[in-house]
Amino acid sequence: MLLLFKLLLALAAVPKTHGAIGYIRMLERRRLEQLAAAAPDKEGLINGYDFFTTSQSSDLPINKAPASRAMDGNKSGEYKKDESCSHTGAATNNWWKVDLHKPYFISSVRIHNRRDCCQDRLDGAEVFVGEKKCGTIVFESGKYAYDLDCGYVGDYVKVVQNNNELTLCEVQLHGLAMGSVI
Repeated sequence: MLLLFKLLLALAAVPKTHGAIGYIRMLERRRLEQLAAAAPDKEGLINGYDFFTTSQSSDLPINKAPASRAMDGNKSGEYKKDESCSHTGAATNNWWKVDLHKPYFISSVRIHNRRDCCQDRLDGAEVFVGEKKCGTIVFESGKYAYDLDCGYVGDYVKVVQNNNELTLCEVQLHGLAMGSVI
């Protein structure tokens, strides 16, 4: 990740024009320098279980697996046994969202899948930081955690599954709060 910051710094150093645009590029360069100086080689796990707000498109009608279960610290993946997963109630057009309440630089997102059944339902789910897409989950049999590199700043993270139900057993965000840099 530090390499990415250094690349961005090099790009920001390329002079474009003078005047207002040149001034904006100088401010961008300063901001990138601050990020590079503050960012460790690997950003930390963002732990906001107590103050982040989670929501989802619908709840499962029977045992109501709320959105908060996807950020409760429990990665077991045993939906029925541990009640540790969120689960939407609709067959298609589902989403899960965590509101971070302020901008964060999200370097990566780790999604923990169910272990007790239905692992393929996560196939094709898309992960976003704000409006920017980090990637799409491609199901692999026997794999229970999926890592997606992001590198975006946003005040929310959203997982969208348009083709199936959405069950998330833990969502982990790696990065740092933007306020911690300045």
